Amino acid sequence: VDLHILAFKIAEKINLPAMVNVDGFVLTHTYEPVDIPSQAQVNKFLPKYNPPSGTYLETANPKTFGAFAAPAYYMEIRQELQDDLIASKKIIKNEFQNFQKTFGRDHALVEYYGPKNAKTILVAMGSVIGTMKEVVDEVNKKQKTRNKKQTIGILKIKCFRPFPDEEILKFLKPAKYVAVIDKSISLGAEGVLATEVKAACFGKTRGKIQGFIVGLGGRDVTKEMIKKIILIN
Repeated sequence: VDLHILAFKIAEKINLPAMVNVDGFVLTHTYEPVDIPSQAQVNKFLPKYNPPSGTYLETANPKTFGAFAAPAYYMEIRQELQDDLIASKKIIKNEFQNFQKTFGRDHALVEYYGPKNAKTILVAMGSVIGTMKEVVDEVNKKQKTRNKKQTIGILKIKCFRPFPDEEILKFLKPAKYVAVIDKSISLGAEGVLATEVKAACFGKTRGKIQGFIVGLGGRDVTKEMIKKIILIN
């Protein structure tokens, strides 16, 4: 619910489409309690949208949208789109703060879970994070009972575009091992998230970054799979 409300607000602010992604089948067929905010709260955060004339179709003021762009203009159009998307990161972060003031719930481009300065950090997106948290809690608890330092953390990526490279680097820079867990694959290369994380960290970290592919086609991602990934690192 939170992300859908935020998506409308952000899209209206930056005048670009916003997409909310969920794990098909895993989440779409799941029952769980939902805290639905009041209509008054929603109206306060997301007031009625009144787009300026000329930005939508109307008979009194005809416009063309999505017209064919010739080579002489196409690169400039794409450059403007790229600049707007990069600049949207600041707006997104501001709206996260405004959301917290209205609804009392925090959101961020990335979320870290686990001990400070963990030796190994697992990076992922989506519902697999829940399974990963259970595994990390078990492993860190065992380390604690053996009087060893808790060494594993999780970095959840909540925004893919614009890619939060600076925010990710902040958490991964101290890590010795980074395992990026993808539920997708760019055929002929590797996981999409792994590619992005490696690019963001190139030349800025000393830790080993390795990608892992799991759960393609909706296959279950088990705790045993996550434990094997931790052992590999």
